[in-house]
Amino acid sequence: MESDNQIDQDNRKTTYFNRFLGRIDKRPDSDFEFKYVDSNPYEISYACLLIPRFHNHLLVGDITAYLTNWMQKICISFAWKLEMIDIQPAYFHWGMSVSMTNSPAQFIRNIRKSTSSQIFEEFPRYRKDNQSDDFWAPANLILAGKQPHPAPMIEEFINIARSQQGFTFWKR
Repeated sequence: MESDNQIDQDNRKTTYFNRFLGRIDKRPDSDFEFKYVDSNPYEISYACLLIPRFHNHLLVGDITAYLTNWMQKICISFAWKLEMIDIQPAYFHWGMSVSMTNSPAQFIRNIRKSTSSQIFEEFPRYRKDNQSDDFWAPANLILAGKQPHPAPMIEEFINIARSQQGFTFWKR
């Protein structure tokens, strides 16, 4: 009896490890086959864009290197994959993949909060104009997919966002 029990346990362990390693496991009492799959099918890619709250707060010089470094650390911290980053004077544009369990509102809030606090700490001159704790304008542009936003879409987004802020005179 004990050897049959041991064989049963060994078979269950083998079945578990086969599933874990990607082999197919078909239960004898079921028509379903189970297969371990890589986590990639459960990730969604997004292209994201933020603009500074004030149009005269340009993303030039040292801040671009800092933003790149901070984004890499943020993504590693939250198990996100940073796929693309483009920092222009008027906007911060990046692409990333996140687990399906992360909503865009959740990850954009984390990125805004973290980068804002680091920007205000490293570049206190931006704090003079901005009395809020958020360096970024209220609007953001997020699209599902790996393709970066086309330039005309970015320009239209910036114009709409600036108009909503009351900067109707601003043109890129």
